Amino acid sequence: MKVRNDAFDAVKGFLIVLVVLGHVLLGSINENLNREIIYFFHMPLFLAITGFFISEKVIHLSLFNIIKKYWDRLIIPYLVAFVFYTFLIFYFSGEFFSFKYLVSKILYPYYHLWYIPAVILFVFYLKLLDFLYKKWEVIFYVLLLLFFMISVFFESYGQSDISEKLIYIIFGDKRFYYFFFYFYTGYFLSKNKINIPIDIVIVVFVVSVMGYGNTSLNILSGFGKVIANISIIYLVIKSCSSEFSIRYKSTIFSIIGRLSLPIYLWHVAPLLVLKSFHLSNEIYYSISVIVFVCCVFILRKLEGKNKHIDLLVFGKIQNP
Repeated sequence: MKVRNDAFDAVKGFLIVLVVLGHVLLGSINENLNREIIYFFHMPLFLAITGFFISEKVIHLSLFNIIKKYWDRLIIPYLVAFVFYTFLIFYFSGEFFSFKYLVSKILYPYYHLWYIPAVILFVFYLKLLDFLYKKWEVIFYVLLLLFFMISVFFESYGQSDISEKLIYIIFGDKRFYYFFFYFYTGYFLSKNKINIPIDIVIVVFVVSVMGYGNTSLNILSGFGKVIANISIIYLVIKSCSSEFSIRYKSTIFSIIGRLSLPIYLWHVAPLLVLKSFHLSNEIYYSISVIVFVCCVFILRKLEGKNKHIDLLVFGKIQNP
């Protein structure tokens, strides 16, 4: 029987805490250094770890069977959250509900809801790359390079610089394609034994971060950020895969990591309520911490207690 690696769960738990913290912190990324640090690496690393656990068996399934595999685990909980947030925003925005409105929310999901459709799309991308590698290896490398360049481009320019561009409007949420290279990096590291001296990786990371923060050229800054994130991904995955980490015992972060899906999907709802009261910063942050702790406690207690809640919230089916 394969033993679950608690170290990976702990990293996921830590990253989910950062996701919530990034949404709790007030002010834009440019106005809040803590948010800038969090947003620098948390989603690239989270997606890389997700990619690390995608098996080759999944890639060889048909498109229909891939959807079927993830239907209970990811898609149903996502659809529940999608309906809730989409109609909530529709109600308060006063927009006219139409087919066009619904399509716009599919192409550009509300706030944090991009993650689940991105993961499903990324699995499809892996399937395409696997096919190309077997049939037309040159095209495989060209497409992989293109995904890398897309990551560099979108790490180079802020949302305000591209949101009105036609290419962005046509292809939907940029995270549906610009985060894929990080996802692929995790997948690649799970299938290939790559051993790079740690000191070299650390040097590459430091140089990349310095390049990111000390250049006026957007593209060089974006390139530095991508390389720095790849370095982080390599270091974290290698550390979690080590013999020492495999013996790592469950902690609160491991528990949070196992609850990462419902926390990710539903943590925004209480934040919307809190922000609507226009509280002082001290009270707002204090209540946010209390609410988060209570949510983790409630989710922990609810898990496994009801088959309908397990399916709709946790993406799990109880054994008969």
